[in-house]
Amino acid sequence: MDKRYGKKPQWLKDKISKATKEAMARPEIRRKLVELKGNGNGFKGGKLNPMFGKEDDKSPNWKGNKAKYGAIHEWVKKHKGKAKICSICGDKKRIQWANVDHKYKRNLEDYISLCPRCHTRYDIKNNFKKFGKYSFDICEIKKYLKSGMSFRKIAKKLNVSSHHTIINFYKKNG
Repeated sequence: MDKRYGKKPQWLKDKISKATKEAMARPEIRRKLVELKGNGNGFKGGKLNPMFGKEDDKSPNWKGNKAKYGAIHEWVKKHKGKAKICSICGDKKRIQWANVDHKYKRNLEDYISLCPRCHTRYDIKNNFKKFGKYSFDICEIKKYLKSGMSFRKIAKKLNVSSHHTIINFYKKNG
């Protein structure tokens, strides 16, 4: 009811509730409501939905290889199933799909199942470890530090705006 008229009196709420329950008990009315309104959220359900049966490249929302990281991982999970065992160490806990070449294309052969430990090691070994918008090789940073180079000079050499970024990366991964 409109706010300017105040709250609905209880007797009116009860009358509406009773009428709604009686109407919803009749299958033909319930079916008609589902056809018109859908599942109650304003969306038509099942075959009445214009998107019904449209998956992957048949959907107007399909972005192909332009999809974001999360969407592509969901696509991989949908087609390959849940990752169950690490392909490097054989662990069975917290396994995730890892992209082999870090190009994130829709190529199912480009994904392997790894535990977080092996995933991090794989990324570092292949220079894929990202820290914010930067990609560093921890071995390279350690080499510079051993040669006596300061964090500021390392940051300048790696084209990083702040030496604090290098320090934080080193603390996390060194």
